[in-house]
Amino acid sequence: MFIIIVLIISFISLMFYKKIHKHQIIFYSLAIILAVLAFLGRGMPLTKPINIGMVGLAFFYLVMLVGVLPKKWKITTALKVLRKEWSIVGFLIIAPHSLFNLYEILFQNRSVTWFGISTFVIMLPLFVTSFTIIRRKMTPKSWKFLQSFAYIAYCALFVHIILNASEILNLIAYIVAFTPYVVIKSVMLLKKLKK
Repeated sequence: MFIIIVLIISFISLMFYKKIHKHQIIFYSLAIILAVLAFLGRGMPLTKPINIGMVGLAFFYLVMLVGVLPKKWKITTALKVLRKEWSIVGFLIIAPHSLFNLYEILFQNRSVTWFGISTFVIMLPLFVTSFTIIRRKMTPKSWKFLQSFAYIAYCALFVHIILNASEILNLIAYIVAFTPYVVIKSVMLLKKLKK
């Protein structure tokens, strides 16, 4: 299901990236509505992909891919234009999953998912500073430095989903999807450090 969701969002991005970028407020509003409905309708089959974090993860995955996909591809252009929008939508959509987990940890004696909590905590300031009105109040250097923490969040997220995959098929899908990104990005960062 994760791969299917990624493909659907990729298709939407490719076909409508200019309109989405232009009318981003509409998509933020839709994401909030979906998140609230998922939060209120927990246990319903339709809300499950959101409440287990799969839909939010798909948005973050595409945001991550922008940094490693060939620049000449049209999908890279589309995702680059939508990087900010999909980051915000991804955080909003994954919020019910994070809040439910936090509730269960605090009140239902669930074991602490440290990597999941770390991811959410790191992504919270990144989410807030993704909005243009907040970004304008920061210097470009400080904003870029803060956003570099996204790589730490991605690593924590990767470990979190590997440790908490509910089925072996999901585990395989996540490893197949994320391993190429981790390898390619690591090589790119090493080359940058050498320079």
